[in-house]
Amino acid sequence: MKIVHVSESISSLAGGLQYSVVNLCKAFGRLDNVEAHIVSGKDSGKINFGNEVKATFLEKSNVGANAFLKGLNTMLLNLKPDLIIQHGVWSPFVVQVENFAINNHIPYVVVPHGMLDPYILSRNNFKKKLALFLYQKSNLRNALFVRALNFVEKQHIELLGEYRVVVAPNGILKNTYVDLNHKNENSILFLGRIDHKKGVKELVSAWKKLVKEDNIAVDSKLIIAGWGTDAKYLDEVSEMIKMVPTIKMVGPAFDDLKIDLYSTCGGFILPSKGEGLPTTVLEAWNFGAVVMMSNECNFEKNVFQNKAIYCGNTEAEIITSLRRYFAIDAVTKLNMRNCGFTYLTEFDWDVIAKNLICEVNSGMSC
Repeated sequence: MKIVHVSESISSLAGGLQYSVVNLCKAFGRLDNVEAHIVSGKDSGKINFGNEVKATFLEKSNVGANAFLKGLNTMLLNLKPDLIIQHGVWSPFVVQVENFAINNHIPYVVVPHGMLDPYILSRNNFKKKLALFLYQKSNLRNALFVRALNFVEKQHIELLGEYRVVVAPNGILKNTYVDLNHKNENSILFLGRIDHKKGVKELVSAWKKLVKEDNIAVDSKLIIAGWGTDAKYLDEVSEMIKMVPTIKMVGPAFDDLKIDLYSTCGGFILPSKGEGLPTTVLEAWNFGAVVMMSNECNFEKNVFQNKAIYCGNTEAEIITSLRRYFAIDAVTKLNMRNCGFTYLTEFDWDVIAKNLICEVNSGMSC
């Protein structure tokens, strides 16, 4: 079976897609009798994979913030896929995927990556409704199935129509050993896109209030690592942290810098307003951080029993979660780290790839 992944971007500008698309492609390639290839749009972001992934990059023809992929039809004809996996929705390239698949009698799978959650649907509401009417519902309806990353996302997708939805999470390449000797328990890491959806301004505001009102350790630090495309929002965040020595913005973090941040920070926080299933949380568990996250990160609710601290996405809720983190003892933190690390067994890329192939074969035989 030849599988071709199609995405508008797999660079550092694509957020978690730069890892989830590439690592799923690698996992498919490790299966018997499966060949995997990526077709992506070109952009100015950094590419974070080596020669083990077969990838082709196409020029984009932008329509506003979204894009067609130039020459996609010809490229797919040359690659002769048995299955197409479309990563992302809303962008005009999904029409190209659907039309090619139907015209050439090739099944395709849609992976929204959280782009159909209520928060996203509420943004630019008129444009979303228009896109749903013009092409997006058709794109979902004609797919072999829609892959949700969790059961919450499955429910969100099913609210839009009667589609076949299969749940399969994103994965992680699990460490064999986590060294906790270099952890600074008073350092908290946020790593991700710097925008409204991730709750960065609420986090900064909460941290400033916490530092002002609480007697926390003098070496406590909030480290914000990430990138953003909303210049106004970035400027507002930068303005908020001026003259706040306990907050440090380090910009985009990849490769060794990212590993160093995960490895040295005691805690990780993601007060997000909407997600598919955030790779950063899996990475934080993988490097032994104590995770604080919102319900909107879409993990099962039982993670808050012993694997993570609940964190809302308002200033008051974030303050509460940070206070809880600083209050818990070393034994409790170690238990949470161990439970989070063990939980990652459920997010093995090779198992996910095998399960998806089974779902594909099942769907094609219907």
